[in-house]
Amino acid sequence: MKRFLALLGILSVLGTSAPAFVFAKATSTPAGLSAAKERVTKVRETLIRAYFERMAKRIEAAIGREKKLAERVESRIKKFEEAGKNVAQARAKLEEARKAVAEAEAALNEAKAKFEQALAKEDVKVAFRDVRSLVKQVVAKVKAGHQSIVSVIRSLKGASQTP
Repeated sequence: MKRFLALLGILSVLGTSAPAFVFAKATSTPAGLSAAKERVTKVRETLIRAYFERMAKRIEAAIGREKKLAERVESRIKKFEEAGKNVAQARAKLEEARKAVAEAEAALNEAKAKFEQALAKEDVKVAFRDVRSLVKQVVAKVKAGHQSIVSVIRSLKGASQTP
């Protein structure tokens, strides 16, 4: 504060307009603003692309785990069948679970196809909202597939004789 007052005193002695000198505003050109907006848009697009790729990788891994789990459950069903257990209900549920996992995989492929269309929109915020809704739809289908596999496992627990 003391420096500011000293500067005002010196400038008033010299006869220049102190407030105009001290409080001069920076000006920006329309070209500079549009270039900055374009840079921000490109950065946002790369962030959206990275988000989608990261989520697609996670979803693919989850689908792979569910397929592997379904194979393990099927081998368990075969063992129970060989032991003479009634596993018809579990086998039917396993087929439903495999259909749910296949639907999740198809939804992921569909989301990958729609991703570029969503990213091509002019408003980046709308594009991100669309991409996020695509991901949420696929995640919901993956969760449904997982729940189906869990129900198969629960139905098998009653068929085994071990506690």
